[in-house]
Amino acid sequence: MIEVYDLRQLPENGDDVEAVLDKSWLDAELAEGALSDETPLVALRDGSAKIHLLPLEMESALGPVVHVRGTVQACIATACVRCLSDIQLEIDTPVEWTLFPAAPTPKVRPGADEAAAPTDRATTKKSKKKAKKEEEAQAEAIDPESPEEATYSDGEIDLPSIVREAILLEVAMNPSCADEAGCADRTAALIAAVNPPEVEMVDPRWAALEALKDKLS
Repeated sequence: MIEVYDLRQLPENGDDVEAVLDKSWLDAELAEGALSDETPLVALRDGSAKIHLLPLEMESALGPVVHVRGTVQACIATACVRCLSDIQLEIDTPVEWTLFPAAPTPKVRPGADEAAAPTDRATTKKSKKKAKKEEEAQAEAIDPESPEEATYSDGEIDLPSIVREAILLEVAMNPSCADEAGCADRTAALIAAVNPPEVEMVDPRWAALEALKDKLS
């Protein structure tokens, strides 16, 4: 099972995390990412995740900057948005992020002395300026072609969320069959079943004439 990683246990030379993604866990996570009830996302078997976490030299005063890199594998079933046939998706996707520690949110004490408010605001402003300068310095130190960037908080990296997003990004917004011709035929049959052709009703007053017409022809 993939778990939230506590950075207090991260060695200087990095750490490898390998986890089995239980089918039940995948189903629960994928249920939130399903586009609709008609196109659910269901895991067909257990998946896997292999992730390497490496603290970078550009350490912030708020915590280490961490490079996260690895691969995520899963096998998912969904439905074609056109013909509603089952589709199997074999996912084997890379994961790569640079994670920065998020600045802590200032806490406001209930009933604090109003006279102290200007000082508190000034201190908060200075803290924000300092944090912004640190972020700018870190951004300059990173190569322009670096991986995606995000933040973590409370000294923990939410690996389950990273894995979940990696899988969902591999699922098309409108999944459809690879066999377009077969999909078109199944879609047409589905539409015909839902909307059968209208049967022309004969006015009973003309029934006798219709019967005579059929007899003469």
